[in-house]
Amino acid sequence: MEHIQNLCETDHYFVRSWYGSEASQFIVVSFTGIDAPERYDGSFFGAALARQLDLPWVGVVARQNGWYREGDYTAIFQLIRAWIAKRRMALSTPGSVRVIGYGISMGAYAAIKYSRVLGLDNVLALAPQWSLDKEEAPYFSQFKHFFQPFMKRMGISQEDVSGRIYALYDPYELPDLEEIENLRYHTEVEPVAACYASHMVLSCLKGSKPFRAMLDNLDNPAAVCQIVAETRRYNIENIIRVIERAFRHRPSLGAKALTCRRTMLAVNQCSRDQSNRLWRIAADLMRFGYTRDADAFFAMATGNHPPAVALPRLMNWRGELLCYNHASGEFSQTHRHLCQDGTMVTLLGNELVAVTPAGLVPVPGRVKAIRGRCSIEINGHYLSSRENGRIELLSTLDDWEEFILLPVRQWPCMR
Repeated sequence: MEHIQNLCETDHYFVRSWYGSEASQFIVVSFTGIDAPERYDGSFFGAALARQLDLPWVGVVARQNGWYREGDYTAIFQLIRAWIAKRRMALSTPGSVRVIGYGISMGAYAAIKYSRVLGLDNVLALAPQWSLDKEEAPYFSQFKHFFQPFMKRMGISQEDVSGRIYALYDPYELPDLEEIENLRYHTEVEPVAACYASHMVLSCLKGSKPFRAMLDNLDNPAAVCQIVAETRRYNIENIIRVIERAFRHRPSLGAKALTCRRTMLAVNQCSRDQSNRLWRIAADLMRFGYTRDADAFFAMATGNHPPAVALPRLMNWRGELLCYNHASGEFSQTHRHLCQDGTMVTLLGNELVAVTPAGLVPVPGRVKAIRGRCSIEINGHYLSSRENGRIELLSTLDDWEEFILLPVRQWPCMR
């Protein structure tokens, strides 16, 4: 089984490679961004792509955030050129092989800056900088504080570049837009907009399929732009950001975005962090009164657990349901609507009952319900749901701590 090879290690850089397929028509040279995890895990930027597509690949890993301007980088580039030349000759069609630069942020700067030195045919640069030197780049950038004296006059010029260069960026991220405008002024680059992707453009473009598609269309700027636009549109991270922006602008727009078919079909692709972000939006929508929309999301996200469908439910500000354990006499919260301790609590008339295998069993507590919300009082104290998943008794209760009574789920839930 093939492994990543360590070609070189210096005080400032690691150089690692993936041998790849003999039939490849591409060789990729990549550069890591700032604070890259590849410094510690023995890989390089794009290692997963190299494996999945079996592409010959050499990756430069910067050990510091020096924008590839410090230390022995010229010697590193000589080593890379030699590796490329040797690898090219071993491929089945060496005359038609393209060498591609690939990097993100600091690494995107390097891929463009050293494209001529490395003899690159094309560059895919994700959110590149033009310069951190305030004397030549006086505009704001969140990376200016990384500037060091050895970076002086680091701006990229036309003499530095070769091949067709694609610069992927978010035009609504104003600092990145400034960098692209300066790159276009000083060099010939093809700007590729990834709207609302923020600086971390890659989070909306992950996957071997779009990367391969871009490689196959490097001579067609319109096709590259279309690939990026379509990939971004259906990427789960982009979908979540659209929902977050819509909710901040107007909760009703957030409700529509959360329950549209595209979102519902993407729910199962979420990472844990992404799932938590969507869950929190749904819980907030519930508090704003968008009960049906939030419940439609909960139904899809939880797999529609049967106990939660047939009866009204008491939901807290975290989007979790109230439970009660008769053996311990303690209340608790569900985890993603699954009871971890005890059984689900519901409301019949003005009385609390738990849904147990033996039927509906009374639960202690006096309920005060107003306009779809309710507080639960026990011996002069009120039930309050905490962030850590516990239920505590407090002497006073804020409005946001009250429970929301969800009616029996109505269908269809998906728009």
